[in-house]
Amino acid sequence: MCQGRSATVVGSLLAWGPEGGNLYMGDAAGSVWRWSGFGASGADGALTQVAAMAGEQVTSIAADPLVPGRLYVATRARCAQLDGADIATTGAASLASLAGPQAPGRTEELAAVDEGGAVSLYAACWTQGIRRLAAAGDALAPWSVLTP
Repeated sequence: MCQGRSATVVGSLLAWGPEGGNLYMGDAAGSVWRWSGFGASGADGALTQVAAMAGEQVTSIAADPLVPGRLYVATRARCAQLDGADIATTGAASLASLAGPQAPGRTEELAAVDEGGAVSLYAACWTQGIRRLAAAGDALAPWSVLTP
């Protein structure tokens, strides 16, 4: 364990939305937050809890590069798609588990990549290697195992 750091390893808990002006944050209590309307100095703005995944620890979030307000969220138990994060009121974003065949369990890091106009989601998993969801946006699409 690194001195001064928690034994809990997580990926990126911050994502900048492609719509601009929104910073999304995940936390260890299972919440996803949107910070919007802040000035260049970082002052002011509004913080809104757009989703709560009770009992889960967010380990990584990634913004969809093509769909405004769509986030991908990883926890110790699953990966999920969060829609409407850019406009949702408190707790009102739509959450769907990405539970297709070969879906990863404990995921440490996510990356959403624009691959020629279609988004693929890559997941670095605790003990399940690297997985790829070529049909990001389809909750039941199969995942590919890239490394065991």
